[in-house]
Amino acid sequence: MKTKIFENIIGQKKVLHLLENTIRNNKIGHAYIFTGPKGIGKRTIAGGFARGLLCSDPDSSFVCGSCKACRLVENKSSPDIYIIDADGKKIGIDEIRAIQEHIIKKPLYSKRKAYLIFDSDKMTVQAQNALLKTLEDPPGYAVIIMTAASYEALKETIRSRAVRLALTRNSNEEVKAFIESAVGNTCDTGFITAYSDGIIGRALELAQSEKVQCLRDEVLEIIINPDHTHFEYLEQNKENIGQILDMFILFYRDILLLLMNCPESKLINSDKKDIIFNNINKYSVKRVIDLIKTVEQTRKKLEFNTNYQLTLEVLLMNIQEDK
Repeated sequence: MKTKIFENIIGQKKVLHLLENTIRNNKIGHAYIFTGPKGIGKRTIAGGFARGLLCSDPDSSFVCGSCKACRLVENKSSPDIYIIDADGKKIGIDEIRAIQEHIIKKPLYSKRKAYLIFDSDKMTVQAQNALLKTLEDPPGYAVIIMTAASYEALKETIRSRAVRLALTRNSNEEVKAFIESAVGNTCDTGFITAYSDGIIGRALELAQSEKVQCLRDEVLEIIINPDHTHFEYLEQNKENIGQILDMFILFYRDILLLLMNCPESKLINSDKKDIIFNNINKYSVKRVIDLIKTVEQTRKKLEFNTNYQLTLEVLLMNIQEDK
């Protein structure tokens, strides 16, 4: 039974069209790098591409689903696909050497072998140097498919030997339609759409996470009624500080829009507008702009590994100042 090569992919029409043409015309390169932020769909598309490459009778959009290669891929038991998944950790030289041992053997059930290196930007310098040797003279049947959130983390010599396919952020309309189809109208799609920043994976995580909603409620409480006790909360949620700072920015943005008499339809936190309206008289335009700058400065300091406690205490002191 035929199945789509690229299932459940929202948007990315340009990249998908290129890949479908590549398969249809049988003009396969020896290496590809899918780039884009986490959650954009790199793994899903890379996996679909590998499936299309191994099928014995693919067309531009479908795999046959009945050949031996397709059945093995479906059962996740194909010896012609080799996967390295960093899962956030470093990829060392031993993992790449394992590819080199595997790649010298010809494919068993397909005319090609696919090597998927997820999070390839996590490769150590030694691992990249080892992979480079394979990329310089790969067997004709081998296709190396990498994903990378940080393209620049890969050596130029690796980038120059692979086709880069950059995935773009989805439109607000695409994200909203996806969330409504995935989880219905049980959540605030307006907030999720804006906060996800065009990344489908992030949008789905937000829609399914009660923790995110709790974080947002707490951030609003810190903004409206700041006091020194909130540092304990920020300390307990240290692993989520990036999300928390994003939420600060989005709330202050909404306050700024209302102060400037923009329409309510522009609000990101539209479900919290009554609370924002009840407290808007505490702020001036200059004050909100200064607070946004303070939050951004906090983010930069934390990126440079400054003292977490001191940095957050300074942020809270700024928020607590007379408005």
